[in-house]
Amino acid sequence: MICSALHYKNVFCRLKNIDGQYKCLPSEHDWQLASALENDLKCFYDCTTLFSGTSYPTSNLFLRHVCDIRLCLNEWVLTTRYDEFRIMAQKMIEKFDKYWHDMSGILSIACIFDPRFKIRLVEYYFSMIYGDDATSHVQIVYGDCQSIVKEYKARYASAASSPGYSSSSLSTCHFMPSSGSYKGSTEWILGFISFVNVGNEEVKDELETYLGEKLVPFNVEEEFDVLAWWKVNGGNYPILSQIAIDILAIPVTTIASESAFSTGGRFVSPYRNRLHPSTLEALMCSQSWIRALCGGIRFAF
Repeated sequence: MICSALHYKNVFCRLKNIDGQYKCLPSEHDWQLASALENDLKCFYDCTTLFSGTSYPTSNLFLRHVCDIRLCLNEWVLTTRYDEFRIMAQKMIEKFDKYWHDMSGILSIACIFDPRFKIRLVEYYFSMIYGDDATSHVQIVYGDCQSIVKEYKARYASAASSPGYSSSSLSTCHFMPSSGSYKGSTEWILGFISFVNVGNEEVKDELETYLGEKLVPFNVEEEFDVLAWWKVNGGNYPILSQIAIDILAIPVTTIASESAFSTGGRFVSPYRNRLHPSTLEALMCSQSWIRALCGGIRFAF
C-alpha cells in the first residue's frame, strides 16, 4: 500500500486543488517518512507472507524471520534519523521481548531440525541479539533439545518393550533360532535390545551425531523439503525423526496473517469512505474494547 501511494504523490497535491473538502494532504515530511518506511518494512512483509495461513510453512523457517525483525527494530532505534520511527521501534521492542522469552525456545529447536542450519543458525542470530550472553542462551536451547530427546527415548524404549513392537521386530529380522527352548519366542530379542541399550555406553548420542555432521548445502533459489529429508534419513536417526515430525508441524499462527490487516475494510466502505482518521481509529478501538469486555460478543451499531 505504501509503495502504491508513493507512485501517486503528485495526484494528492492535485486532488487538493480540485476537491475543496479534501483536508488530509500529506506534508513533505509525511512523504519522507513513507519513503523510508517502504524499505524498513520489507522484513515485516516477508515475514507476513511466509507466515500466511494459506501456505502452511514448516516451523524450521520461523526463527530466521523473527530474528530479522528483532534486528531491524534495533537498527531503527540506533540509526534512524526520524524520531517517529525511534519511538515506534522502542514500543515494538517492548512488545517483542514480552513474547520472545516464551517462543524463542521452540523456534530455535525447530531450526535445529533443519539440516541446512542446525544449531549454527541459532548461534549466529543469538550472537547478534544477546551479544556476550549468547553462549549461555544457546546452551539453554541445547539443554531443552536434549530434554526432548530423553523424553522421546523413554517413549521409544517403552514401545520397544510392548508386545506389538516384538511382532513387528520379528517380521523384520533376518535371523531366527532354529532349535532349543527359545524357538518361536521373541523374549531373547527384547532382552538383547535392552542389554545393548544399557551396556554399550560408548555409542554416540543421536543428537550429537546429527549436529556433528556437515550441514546440507543451502541454496536460496531452490526450495528445500525438510520433511522429505527426514523421511529419507529417518533410519539413521529414528528418535530424532519422530521429534522432527512433531516439532516441524507446529503452526506459527492459526489464522491467515492477511486478516490482521483487513480490519479497516470492515469500517471503510463505498458508503463511508470519507471518515476522518481519528473517527476511524475511534471506531476500531471501540469495537476491540467492547469485544474484550463482553467476551467476544459482537454488537451491531
